[in-house]
Order: sequence, then structure tokens, then C-alpha cells
Amino acid sequence: MRGKEKEREERRERKRKGRKGKKGERGKEKEREGLEGRKERKGRRKEEEREEEREEKRRRKGREGKGREGKGKGKGKGRKREKGRRKGKKKGRKGKRKEKGRKGKKEKGKEKRRKKKKRKGKRKRKGKEKEKGRSKEKEKKKREEKKKGKKEKKRKERRKREREKGKGEGRKGKGKERKGKERKGKEGKEKGRKERKTGKEKGKDEKRGRGKREEIEKRREERDQGRRKGKRKRKGKEERKEKKKRKRREKRRERRRKRREEKRREKRREEKRREKEKERERREETRREGKRREEKRREEKERKGKERKGKEREKKQESKKPYKGKERNGKKANYS
Repeated sequence: MRGKEKEREERRERKRKGRKGKKGERGKEKEREGLEGRKERKGRRKEEEREEEREEKRRRKGREGKGREGKGKGKGKGRKREKGRRKGKKKGRKGKRKEKGRKGKKEKGKEKRRKKKKRKGKRKRKGKEKEKGRSKEKEKKKREEKKKGKKEKKRKERRKREREKGKGEGRKGKGKERKGKERKGKEGKEKGRKERKTGKEKGKDEKRGRGKREEIEKRREERDQGRRKGKRKRKGKEERKEKKKRKRREKRRERRRKRREEKRREKRREEKRREKEKERERREETRREGKRREEKRREEKERKGKERKGKEREKKQESKKPYKGKERNGKKANYS
């Protein structure tokens, strides 16, 4: 086996060297040709290869006018063989091996194409990754811008609310109001103001009051919303907890059920095993009983046989004895 392996290795080595040699010759040829057009060289090379192939075919076929492979003229057609099969070769191998150099060239081309594809794929992937990175950066920037915009918007709204709040309360009039309260109490102050104000001012005041009411309403609504949200959250949490518990319970139940099933199966198996054992024991007992009976019968037969033979022997002995003084048919025996 090792010898075969070694032989294969040597063959491979020879092939490789052969290919290398061909390549070297090609290089020399190129140097010789120098500035000739590439296409012309290629065409000439192909033509030469074709010519070589034809020559090889002719050499294999032998002299012109030969009939089937291995048969000359006038020898008859002989046995038909499949195309590409030589005499004595196994049936499975059809077609001849390609020339070493050409095969090498083909392999080389394949390798080149594969490497080129690989490089292309790599470039493509790199480009995609770069593009991905760029798009990610863009997304990040956009998000940040959005955040900034939102913050700015919120800040503006807060400022606006503060301004409106200030207007409604009348920040400048705070001190005066206090003074008025100190002088004549809230009721009196309010009454005095109402009396003094014109219709136009009254309308303004009412508008301010409405703004304030809306603000309060809004705040209340927000607070309620927060409460509702909290309630929802708590409820969700509770539900999730309950779900988990339920799942755990179900799993436990399932495990118990499986355990019970397994025990039942085990019990059944044990019973079956016991039954089989009993059956086997019964069969064994029956067999033993049969044997005993058979033995008894045989012994009985032997005993009876012996008895019969004994009797027969006695009978014979009896017949051989002379009749001394014995009556035979009422007469005395006569020994003369």
C-alpha cells in the first residue's frame, strides 16, 4: 500500500516538473519573438498545439488505412470497442488524458480568475463597510440634531410659559397689591380696582385669567396623565409577574405529570418483566416435568422389557428340561 502511495507521489512530482519545464520554454519563446503582436503569437501557438495533437493522433493510429485500433488491414474487423478505450483497459475509464502542459495552463487560468474574484469581493465588502460607517455617522448626527432641536423647543416653550405666567400675575403690581391688602383688605382692594377699571381693561383681565385657567388645567391634565402612566406601568408589572408565576406553575405541573408518567411506565415495564420471568419459569417447569415423565416412561419400558425377557428365558429353560415322572396327557413320560 505504501509503495503505491510513493509511486503516486512521484508521478505527481513528475507532472509538476513537466509543467514547469513547459512554462520555461514558453518564456524563452516570448523572448525570442520580442515585439511581435500578442494576437499573432497566440494564434500561432494555438495552431502549433493543434498540429501537435494531430501528429499525436496519427502516431497513435499507426499507418494510414488502418482499420480499428489494434487491427491491421485484411485481418477482419474483430471485436468492436467503445470509443477511447484501449485494449486491456478497464471499462470505466473513457476518454484520453489531456496533455500535461495544456492542463496546467488551464488550471493556472482558473486560479487567476478565482483570485481576481476574491479581490473584487473584498473591495466590494470594504466599500460597503465604509458606506455603512458613513451612514451610521449621518444617523448619529441627525439624532443629535433632533435632540438639540427638541431641547431648544422645550426651552422656548418654558420661557413662553414663564412670560405668560408673569403677565397674568402682574409681577410689577405685586408690591402695590400687598400695600392695598395692608390698607383695606383683599375684598376692598378688588372692589376698588373693579370700580376704577374701564370696560376695555376688564376684557384684558378676563383674558389673562382664562390663560391662567388653561395653564392650570393643562398642568392637571399632565399630572393625571402621569398618574395614569404610572398605574399602567404598575399594572403591566403585576401582569408580567403573574404571567411568570403562571408559567412556573405550569412547568411544575408538567414536570410532575412527566414524572408520574415515567413512574407508571416504569411500573408497567417491571410488571411485564415479572410476567415474562414467570412465564419463562413456567415453561422451564413444564419442560422439566416432561423430561421426568419421559424418563419414568423409559424406565418403565426397560423394566417391562427386562421382565418379559426374563420370562421368555425361563420358558426356554423349562422346555429344555426332560419330563421326569411327569404326566403328559395323563400318561407317564417314557424315556427310553
